Amino acid sequence: MAVALIAGGVALALRGDDSSQESDYCWSLVQSPKPSGSGSLDACGAALEREMTGQEPGQPVADDLPHRPEQVRALERVVSAYGGAEGSAMPAEIRGNMAHALTHYPRDLSDILGTNVDYSAPEFSTEPNDVHVAYRQMLGFLASVAKDRSAFDVVHESQAAQLAGSINSLTREDFTRAPTATPDRTLGKVQEAGYVMGSLYGIHAAASAGDESDIDAQKYGWPRLEKLLQARMVQLGTREDGERAQELLKQARSTFNDAK
Repeated sequence: MAVALIAGGVALALRGDDSSQESDYCWSLVQSPKPSGSGSLDACGAALEREMTGQEPGQPVADDLPHRPEQVRALERVVSAYGGAEGSAMPAEIRGNMAHALTHYPRDLSDILGTNVDYSAPEFSTEPNDVHVAYRQMLGFLASVAKDRSAFDVVHESQAAQLAGSINSLTREDFTRAPTATPDRTLGKVQEAGYVMGSLYGIHAAASAGDESDIDAQKYGWPRLEKLLQARMVQLGTREDGERAQELLKQARSTFNDAK
């Protein structure tokens, strides 16, 4: 289950006992020349974000912007460094940069969290950037980001928007008629949405250590995804109690529960 995997990601080994060693390790991941006189973790986080996104830190994300191969490889390198059980603990100073970098890869992140595929294998590719990162690595990376609630919220809201777009592409027929042929594209979309939101909820719950409010449950839990699906059905004028609609809701909730 996701929580167990997250626990493995959180228990990361420190590479040293002070911020100087954390900074040295962070800068070892930067491929561009290190600015003279600037060895801070804040500067390193900005440099890594720049290399992963091709933009200055904090800039708005361009929709479906394909990234250059060196930017994708930078993302993979950093996730591997800070997302594995044998990696380094992510310094607090760079969590915001890491969160914002992930928002430049919304569809790729949804693929990694939402499908039962090992994207670290060369034969599988995320869309549109062909990111090779394993589910477990990404969970560990996100678990470290989630130690900063505001940073995690940046990723969570980006994924919620990505899923809303996917759900809002569904038609009235998708909610009223089962397909006569396979694969069932609609079922696949709602199952993926369940896995993504469930995985993120599991990360949030682990970081919260049981200190979760009713507001948190609405924001991160099943009700958030349920409302997205219900809103689309209302928009299309379809009945929520219809057989097909009920099956889609059931499957979305099932995968949410499996992942959390």
